Amino acid sequence: LGGGYLFGLLIGFFADSIGSTLGSVAAFLLGRTLGRSYVVSKLNDYPEFQAVAAAIQKSGFKIVLLLRLAPLLPFSMLNYFLAVMPIGIREYTMASWLGMMVSLFNLFHAMIEDTN
Repeated sequence: LGGGYLFGLLIGFFADSIGSTLGSVAAFLLGRTLGRSYVVSKLNDYPEFQAVAAAIQKSGFKIVLLLRLAPLLPFSMLNYFLAVMPIGIREYTMASWLGMMVSLFNLFHAMIEDTN
């Protein structure tokens, strides 16, 4: 909402979209580099983790997009969770950007509705 207030709706929407995507990618890369092997070694004993990892390896873009659209987990936790999954940075970035753009659009739409 701050971006829309400071820069106007259109520029604020795109600035927030780029900023939230860059932030999620930074957290994803941090999770990929710090402690990933330790976390994966602990989670490999759980068949549920193996199933989720296999699903993300097969349909990563779609799963990340759906996770971004349905706020089941806070985005910050989701960034680190997906960092230990077998998904490429390009797929993760594009799916996150599109999913978060929908959330931002809904937020900015609500902001416009409140001003009318």
